Amino acid sequence: MTTAGITFSREVSATDRNGVTYTTDEMREIFRKLYPINPKAIALMFPDLTGHLVRRRALDYGITAQSYWHWTDEEDATLRKLWPDKKAAGAALGRSNKAMVNRAKRLGIATAMDLPFSPAELAMAARGLTPPGRCRRAADTARKRRGITMRAIKSVAAISPVALLARIGDLVHRGHTPTRREEIIFTVNAECLAGRCSAEAADLQKAVKKATTAVYKLNPERGAPVSMDARLFDDGSATVGDRISSDTFHF
Repeated sequence: MTTAGITFSREVSATDRNGVTYTTDEMREIFRKLYPINPKAIALMFPDLTGHLVRRRALDYGITAQSYWHWTDEEDATLRKLWPDKKAAGAALGRSNKAMVNRAKRLGIATAMDLPFSPAELAMAARGLTPPGRCRRAADTARKRRGITMRAIKSVAAISPVALLARIGDLVHRGHTPTRREEIIFTVNAECLAGRCSAEAADLQKAVKKATTAVYKLNPERGAPVSMDARLFDDGSATVGDRISSDTFHF
């Protein structure tokens, strides 16, 4: 087929990174061998095929990833017998670790390493500890997902609770009302105790700024300065310097 002086061959289905061309039948065979095991390998072989195109072609070829293959009763029995020995189960079933872990969860035979953290385990991880039966990497991941860092945990543990409150209080502006100032201080203190903020001045300053904004947003009727949203929705002639009550908002 020729278009605008360029000749196209219907036999050429794809070209790999070395310039070697493959027909449709050859591509179907490559997908049959590689896609169930590692779809990314196909995208690496063929630069012109994005992840989306690889999935589209696999769908056209009638090939699905191993994680979505149907499990037979015989395979379930084999997995129950060999689990949690992933190496032996993988050799017997020809499945990937991800596929076997997902199936083990469905069958209710997954080990603690494969299950989500319980509230008690999360509480231990928040204190910088690794729960029994878990690896250090899993505990680090659980902390990271909740914004908790070991740096913050160690920093807060290095000073006394009284010293931490005093350090936070020095950073909170004294122009706030006593009640408002106390709310800000204890909000930041709670973040520190939860492991989401360290006791270093720079981190505390950021946390104080964030807590101040949050406290004022929660209590606009206590005299919060007029914001842009307030000026847009206020019925009166409020200006930047005015303080308005909550009944003038229409949120």
